[in-house]
Amino acid sequence: MRRLLLAVVGILAISLLLFPRNASGRVVELYYSKTCKCCIEYGKYLEARGFEVEYKETPNMESVKTAAKIPEGLQSCHTSKIRDYIIEGHVPVEVIEKVLEEMPDVDVIALPGMPSGSPGMPGPKTGPFIIYSVKGENVKEYMRV
Repeated sequence: MRRLLLAVVGILAISLLLFPRNASGRVVELYYSKTCKCCIEYGKYLEARGFEVEYKETPNMESVKTAAKIPEGLQSCHTSKIRDYIIEGHVPVEVIEKVLEEMPDVDVIALPGMPSGSPGMPGPKTGPFIIYSVKGENVKEYMRV
């Protein structure tokens, strides 16, 4: 029994070395202003769905959005990064899952504003959420949910 336990512990240790914690690609860096409570709620929403969220309180969100090249009309209160993608706003997890699965050639996925009923936002959903993709200067509708 002791040999079996040692073997299991050894295998676990080796697997942790070979496959680091974020190898799944489910680590989200969430940049937010300390004055915004819905950003934290959005992070909790992601955590409840299996994402690891690294909260990055940021005094100047405008500089984050400029560096990420998020068009002004698509901006929201917080900006996230997962793998090589920028996720702007309260994007539902099914959209993020689709992006991670399909790996489209885009830089940004955005749900502009702070729509009622979107993940992390109070209130009822009043219509479909229109999600946009951005690649360079090209902005297109990516999907509706």
